[in-house]
Amino acid sequence: MRKPFYRKFNASWYAWINEKQARLIKGPKEATREAAIRKWHQLAGESKRAEPGQKLTVRQLAGEFLEAAKIETSEKTYKWYRFCLKSFIQKVGKARVAKLKPIHITRWTHHLVAAGWSDNSLNGAIRAVRRMFNWGEAQELIDRNPARRMKAPRYTPRDVRIPPEDWATLLAGMTDDDPFKVFLLALRATGARPFEVRTVEARHVAGRTWTFEVKESKGKRRRRAVPLNDAAYAITQALAEKHPKGPLFRNKKGKPWTAYSINCRLRRLAEKTGVKITAYAIRHEFVSAAIETGKVDLVSLANIVGHADLTMLKKVYSHLEANSPHLQKMVKEATGEATHE
Repeated sequence: MRKPFYRKFNASWYAWINEKQARLIKGPKEATREAAIRKWHQLAGESKRAEPGQKLTVRQLAGEFLEAAKIETSEKTYKWYRFCLKSFIQKVGKARVAKLKPIHITRWTHHLVAAGWSDNSLNGAIRAVRRMFNWGEAQELIDRNPARRMKAPRYTPRDVRIPPEDWATLLAGMTDDDPFKVFLLALRATGARPFEVRTVEARHVAGRTWTFEVKESKGKRRRRAVPLNDAAYAITQALAEKHPKGPLFRNKKGKPWTAYSINCRLRRLAEKTGVKITAYAIRHEFVSAAIETGKVDLVSLANIVGHADLTMLKKVYSHLEANSPHLQKMVKEATGEATHE
């Protein structure tokens, strides 16, 4: 229960009682403090209703959380929260948060396992539920987070690679003037996020760089600069001249690519060529190939692909780095084997 608070504009003490602000007493702050506290205890004791948080259901909390997420996060993040929380609401939505115990959450995770959810999907679902309860606690809607000690399965990075022969087959399935081929080539040449390639405009081009301001970048925390090699620079120059306003990369009808249209084209290409990939897999391939060459230090690589630090590279690509020819060569030099070859 939140303590009484004083408002200078009308020289009065207030408190929250039964989800409503109640005026306790009027007068100078220090002179009326004790009287206000006594009045607060009196009203709280007389109330027969429980604290708001005691009656709040999981469904109600989820609704409040999702409304906030819709405003405070990206559309993609909001949809991810909504998807992850859907099954949780179906399972325990009617339960009061105050009476929810870890066993209720455990039973929900068992339900997901029985439904065939992978460890990685389960990891994301549990994190979404924890964030919802953390948010509710921070907003003083609930007194405790019942999922605080809930452990999620360890996330296992997917080793998604695109062999050179598959990449060649994929490109051969399109004509040279196919706008989608140009889009994929730019994606592979920059290692940028798919949404960065499909939303870049001529105004973002500064020399041999695409520069996205803070409000346009992922996470909206810092500017994002995408350096361009010769191939990406040539593509950018040609498209910037053709489309001085609006997104550079467009389909044959002149409409900007969307996440949905990109997925549709990749599905049709898979049916035609037998090569099944995702747009994000091309970014992963860019990073994986760079790590395996051993010629690009991780700090520079993190800057190229837009990571704030090395955390994500170490987390997702550490298994590739450990198996890279570069590190195999380094261990031989460290143990003296290289001198005997």
